Parts: sequence; C-alpha cells; structure tokens
Amino acid sequence: AGRHQESLAELSKFLQAQPAPGPAHFVSGLALLKLGRPCEAIAPLETARKWKASSEVLIELGDAYQGCRRWELAGAAYEQAARLNPADKRIPRQLAHCWWMARRYDKAKPVFESIQGAHGGDAEFLFEYGDTLVRSEGPEAGLALLEKAAAVDPKLVPARAALGRALLDLDRAGDALPHLELAAAHDAAALLPLSRAYRALGRTEEAARAEKEYKTKLAGPR
Repeated sequence: AGRHQESLAELSKFLQAQPAPGPAHFVSGLALLKLGRPCEAIAPLETARKWKASSEVLIELGDAYQGCRRWELAGAAYEQAARLNPADKRIPRQLAHCWWMARRYDKAKPVFESIQGAHGGDAEFLFEYGDTLVRSEGPEAGLALLEKAAAVDPKLVPARAALGRALLDLDRAGDALPHLELAAAHDAAALLPLSRAYRALGRTEEAARAEKEYKTKLAGPR
C-alpha cells in the first residue's frame, strides 16, 4: 500500500521475535530503499543475502550500496546478480556505472563494451565509457565517445570537461578551449586545464586569471 514507515514498525516487531535471516529482512531493506534511506537498508539486505542470495536480493543490495556510494561493494553485488540473471538488461548498466565510479576501469571497460549497442544514444553512458577509455588507454582511445556525448547533450558539463581535457592532452588546445570554458563556469576543477589551454595558445593573462581563480576556489572561504 506504499505505507513503508508503518511496515517497518511491524517488521521490527516481527524480527525481534524471529531474528534469523529471512524474507522479513528483505522486505525491511526494500522499505528503507523506498523511503530514500539506502545506507540503513544495507544491514537488513546483507542479512537477507544470508537467507537467499538470489538475483532479486542482490539487485536491491546493489541499489543500497550504490545509494550509499559504496561503489565497489555495489559492483560486486550487481556482478553476482548478473551471473544469476543474465537476461536482466538493467543490471549491466548499473554494474558499469559502479565500476566506473569506483575507478575500477579494468572491470568497467568490458561491461561498457558489451552493452554499447543498447546505450549508444545515451550521453551519460557515452561519457562514462569514453572517460573509462581515456583513463585506461589514453585520450585518443576515448575521444570519439566523448565527442558524441557532448553532441548528444551539450549541457552535460562532466562530458564537456572530459572532452576538453582529452583534446588538451592531444595538443589541441584551440579545440579544447570552448569545452573547458563552459565546464569552468560550473566546475572549479576545470579551471586548471583551462589555464593550461590559455597558456598553450599564448593567452598568458587569461591563463594566470584562471589559475588564480582555481587556487582561490580550492582554498575555499576563510
């Protein structure tokens, strides 16, 4: 009925009497996820896994880990779920994202590659896959994907920043500049590569300003 807080109260009473791992732990974890409390959902879902390590339990546990930004654990849970339920098309996308967030590019790359056909028009996917290739194989390897991500969604700031950095690393400062200028307006981390691009183009005063702004924002308020 969608009354998740009330269901938790009843489940808590039941689990005090029946604490052994069982379906009530799974339902408790689900209720906490529905309430937007993924970190609290981890414990009951880990207990539910001891009861039954099914793909259903593992997916929800992966969701809880992901919501709590515990990326490696989320990746491991989704990976196990994918082995148990290879027909579920949602799992590999979540798996690739979590390995990318965990900076496990060695694990992320083959998953991205395996599902590229289904997500070729998704800017977030293209950005994450392209960034994975840049970080694991160098800027040239991921450039085309980052360019496509920026074309699909020009407002996707992380993709524009990653594209700018890749172009800069390929000694294409002029091409990198518009991407880095846009990114720097939203993300202070882009100011440093923007400064490098200005300097490479001989625009030393603008380079110095961007570097100064970067250091000021990095230091934060005093």
